[in-house]
Amino acid sequence: EAAAVEELLEADIGALFMPHGLGHFLGLDTHDVGGYCSSPSPSSSTTSPPTSSTTCPPRPARPGFNRLRTNRTLQAGMVITVEPGCYFNPALLLPALEDKVKSRYLVRDAILAHMDMGGVRLEDNVVVTESGAESLTHVPRTPEEIETVMKGGAWP
Repeated sequence: EAAAVEELLEADIGALFMPHGLGHFLGLDTHDVGGYCSSPSPSSSTTSPPTSSTTCPPRPARPGFNRLRTNRTLQAGMVITVEPGCYFNPALLLPALEDKVKSRYLVRDAILAHMDMGGVRLEDNVVVTESGAESLTHVPRTPEEIETVMKGGAWP
């Protein structure tokens, strides 16, 4: 039976498979600073760069959400990574399979069959524009493109 998205969020199921942040700012450092302001306040604006007088909502404490690396409103010109991933981490999944709430949403046989796989994370670097975002990542995307490159063919 399919679970409602709200139920999965409430049970923190996403954090079992994606226990890392979704992305981070890029700048002078690979993991550039500035994702969270130093003075949390739930009612403040996050549209300007952090200063001593800027306040932002606090970092969430819930599993999965606590790995988000920013609460700032993105502005044109900012560069940020987008890093979705899926991991089969025994330290997270084995206890969840025994948990009476979490186990309701998990397919035990499928998880155990993939446990040795490890996982995968995709990373794109994007620049925020006035109308959305533009990918700065130039890599093969389709299975055909990847296979061509792996055989020594031209980069798409």
